[in-house]
Amino acid sequence: MKNYIKKIISLQITTSLFLQQTLIANNLAVDTTAPKNNQANIEKARNGVPVVNIVAPTQSGLSHNKFSDYNVNKDGLILNNSNKQEVNTQLAGYIYGNKNLRNGTAKTILNEVTSKNRTYLKGFTEVAGDRASVVVANPNGIYINGAGFINTYKATITTGNPNIINHELRGFDIKTGQIDIDGSGLNVSNVNKAELYAKTISLNAKIYAQNLDVVTGENKILQDGTIKNIEDVVKEKPLLSLDSSSLGGIYANKISLIGTQKGVGVNLPIEIIAQDSLVLSVDGKIFLDKVSSEKDVEIASKNDSINTNIVYANSINMEAKNDITNEELIIAQNSISLKANDIVNKNAIATLNKDIDITAKNLTNYNTIYSNDSVNLYLEDTLLNSTNSSVVDLANEKATIEAKNSISIKANRVVNDKAIIKTQNEDINIEAFSLENLAGNPNIKGSYIQSGNSKSIQNGTRINTQTIARDRAGNTYNAFTIYTDVMSYDKNYIYSSIISGNDMNIISNNIKNNYSLIFAQNNINIEANTLANISTDIVKLVTTHKDIYQNERYCKHKVLGKCVDHSNRSAYRGRQTTYNVEVIDSVNSTIQAGGKIFANLDKLENGMLENKTLEFDTYNSFNSSLFKNIPLNKDEEGNYKLPTNRYSLFTTTNPNKNPEYLVESNPLYTNYDNYIGSSYFFDKVGYSQDRKIKRLGDAAYETKLVSDAIFRLTGQRSLNLDFQNENQQFVVLMENAVNLSGILELELGKPLSKEQINNLTEDIVWMEEKIVNGQIVLVPVVYLAKDYKTKGASIVANNIDLDIKDGLNSSGTIKSNKDMNIDANSITNSSGVLLSKGKATLISNEDFINKNGGQIKGDEIAIASINGSVINETYSNTYTEDSILNKKSLFGTKQVKNGNFTNTQIGKTSSIEANNLLIFASQDITNSGANLKAEETLQLQTQSGDINLNAIKKESGYNLNFSGGFDKSKDVEYQTSNIEANNILMQSGNNINLQATKLKAKEDINLSASNDVNVEALNNEYYRDRQTTTKGFMSKKTTRDMVQRLGGIDDIQKSFAHQKINNNNIKNIKVEAPNHGIIIYPTSILNLYEQLINDHSNLDSKDVWKQFNEK
Repeated sequence: MKNYIKKIISLQITTSLFLQQTLIANNLAVDTTAPKNNQANIEKARNGVPVVNIVAPTQSGLSHNKFSDYNVNKDGLILNNSNKQEVNTQLAGYIYGNKNLRNGTAKTILNEVTSKNRTYLKGFTEVAGDRASVVVANPNGIYINGAGFINTYKATITTGNPNIINHELRGFDIKTGQIDIDGSGLNVSNVNKAELYAKTISLNAKIYAQNLDVVTGENKILQDGTIKNIEDVVKEKPLLSLDSSSLGGIYANKISLIGTQKGVGVNLPIEIIAQDSLVLSVDGKIFLDKVSSEKDVEIASKNDSINTNIVYANSINMEAKNDITNEELIIAQNSISLKANDIVNKNAIATLNKDIDITAKNLTNYNTIYSNDSVNLYLEDTLLNSTNSSVVDLANEKATIEAKNSISIKANRVVNDKAIIKTQNEDINIEAFSLENLAGNPNIKGSYIQSGNSKSIQNGTRINTQTIARDRAGNTYNAFTIYTDVMSYDKNYIYSSIISGNDMNIISNNIKNNYSLIFAQNNINIEANTLANISTDIVKLVTTHKDIYQNERYCKHKVLGKCVDHSNRSAYRGRQTTYNVEVIDSVNSTIQAGGKIFANLDKLENGMLENKTLEFDTYNSFNSSLFKNIPLNKDEEGNYKLPTNRYSLFTTTNPNKNPEYLVESNPLYTNYDNYIGSSYFFDKVGYSQDRKIKRLGDAAYETKLVSDAIFRLTGQRSLNLDFQNENQQFVVLMENAVNLSGILELELGKPLSKEQINNLTEDIVWMEEKIVNGQIVLVPVVYLAKDYKTKGASIVANNIDLDIKDGLNSSGTIKSNKDMNIDANSITNSSGVLLSKGKATLISNEDFINKNGGQIKGDEIAIASINGSVINETYSNTYTEDSILNKKSLFGTKQVKNGNFTNTQIGKTSSIEANNLLIFASQDITNSGANLKAEETLQLQTQSGDINLNAIKKESGYNLNFSGGFDKSKDVEYQTSNIEANNILMQSGNNINLQATKLKAKEDINLSASNDVNVEALNNEYYRDRQTTTKGFMSKKTTRDMVQRLGGIDDIQKSFAHQKINNNNIKNIKVEAPNHGIIIYPTSILNLYEQLINDHSNLDSKDVWKQFNEK
């Protein structure tokens, strides 16, 4: 009986031990085929938590335990590393010590799964007793949901096979297996270091850690962290070695994520937050969502791309072999360094203290790159700074690259498209093969076309049509049909800006500034082959059709072929067409510097590139009423719009915070405390804040709006180049408004009346009430007392120095507040303006041409053509067009030529004016129907050519033939050359030819020619010859009227060496040269030109004026 009971008890004990070994289904099972020294004992604590009595460690401290099943449920698991009788645990209270550890406890506990079963870690693993590192190794894969470790130095979870040499764990060989983190994730925040090593990892939950190393791919990983990739290139590869859903997250002190499998990427969790640093290195693509680190972030894709959403850190270093795409925000307290083949920024890249360094083949910025220090861009190919055309409008900010200090760009091509490149305080340096500063489409409606003698505005707007009938003379009756067509454009077009707070240095092969702005607060230095500053003139065309009718006697009734009754009728003789073209506005391009513009170029095109030879009757006749004020950010319906882009430099304020304005500088990364804004204005005018009317924007936004309005009004960034910055400009305009508010009775919040605008004596900014987004706000509106609008494309600075190897072609404005020096192979100013308030030295190696109404003005002007001629001419074109009549016959109506019309179009008078004016030419000086004027001395000199002062012939008339007669008319007038100065000096290396020239001098007119001085008189002429023949019954009558009148031009008084020559005896007079004794002019006075030729290579403009004054 006793033996039977003993057997029953023995069976129960055996059964209990077996159940403990297999422990609740498949949770834990020791590999019974493993050596005994690798078979742990499994027990249960009093509360049911499994306890693994680990095997004895080797001399190196490794306890190597092998399992066929190794799982941890929610209750947890205890690894017994205590050699004491009892030990207290967090999971199960007191448990017995581990008898296997009589010779010492383990430093590392390795739990290896040797079967083909996965491991499930759903609870915490506690090391009882002495603290140790824990390794869970299962090449079949590991599932984690709510796992963690207690009393552990380091936790390693791997799908690798342990590499054990001499009973020492040397590392892991990872060839297969995936770690899945799901549900409640992994919490190793109480572990010094956690390691996840697998071929692939799927992260659908959160990881909390102190120091986390994650390595994916087929690798040999040593215990010191050294990684050696061992992948088989023939194998099929997964797309991602670490894949995360929107539920994933990693939160650690220090994070290292390494993916070594070639071409295999990682899709990181929605959030990675590191208190210290983050290192991420993957061979394939990297997909980031939100990454944050208190210190540094290093991210590298060795053979593919990086795609980011939000990355925030102290410093950020990203490198990809292919692309980096920033979908949302990359921001650092200190520096950012990005390196890739192609980099695309869709929202914002910003540093709050230090530099942004970007190295790539191509960089595309669609939104904001901002640094509170400097931006350095090194690009093998293209920088595209472009506002997305699908979202760009006046409310949303343009694509912007901005730095508080300097910007340096090196690229093959720089394209600033509807965008901004700007520094607040320091220089912009651009080195590129091509630089394109491009505006959006200004939607120019209409195109001025000049084809032969015909002119038209195609696709423009016809604003007026009128018909006028009147008798002109005798039996002639004229009917006039007048059409007025205009071009137009969208004044709110999106232009580009490159703005430097100090100097701007550009080295480029080709520079194109298209309807946009290049501005430096100090100096602009340009080295380029071609600089094209492009504008378009907005034209009004008045087309006049003059239909000519004449009264004629005709046979009213015939009898037997004979006329028995006559009557009178108006007979149509033909149509004459004339054109009057006027520039009423222009789409500007501006290059402006507060200091000096220096350019070393091969070629400069300033103005219209298409239709370069347009000749206009009137230029620069801008209507001042068009430019008094302009909407700042309205759409076409006049509604103000607010920015919607959260990552632009300006953003809409949070209404819940009850701000003082609707738009503010983006608090995310900008600091604009140095702006003053309208608060200054309100303090001056005593505005009561009790009214609680918000402003449209904060100080920086208001200043931006004012600067933008000034460019749209004037084509310039600054109204006064002496302003130190746009902030000072805003302050001056506000002060002017305060000073004029009482005088003009301006009312705060109300727009100015027409009368108040007309009475402005200073430019102002006035705060006006507008409804924006359903709220009444105060908006700054610019009102100008005068027109600053320059002609077309503008190059403006205090001092201008242009050295041009080939040619300067300008139909725009080149203006210096002080001195201007232009040295070019050829200079052509066609309908443009060259204006210098100081000394202007304009030297051309070949011809110097001022034409088509070109205006050259300055205090002191020296013009020299070293090997060619100087030409100052007013445009004229005499053309003849056929007169066509519709003639009826038995076979229908056909067009018959019955004569022609002749007409001369004369453009705006070209002019060169200065206080002292010197003009030198190797060949000829020709002035045709143009003006030369000097307040003091006007000096003309040629080396071997003539001085030609010509008149322009203006002719109109017709020659018409009709049945029974003809009608001829000719009207000739002359537009003379007007030469005016205190003293006029001319010295010609050949002849001086004066054709009906008006010479006006307060003192002397002195002429000196190596050969002859020729004076030719011209007469205005009116001629009319008309003949008609009528036949009656047995009669025929021919009538001819002919009138011819000759008239002299205005009286011309000329003083040649104090000799008076009057208009009465001017005809056919030939005044001979000094050799004939009429004028003696010392040759020593006018020898400057030869020195210009001899010393051209070393000539300084100051020397020119010094020598002139000495003479």
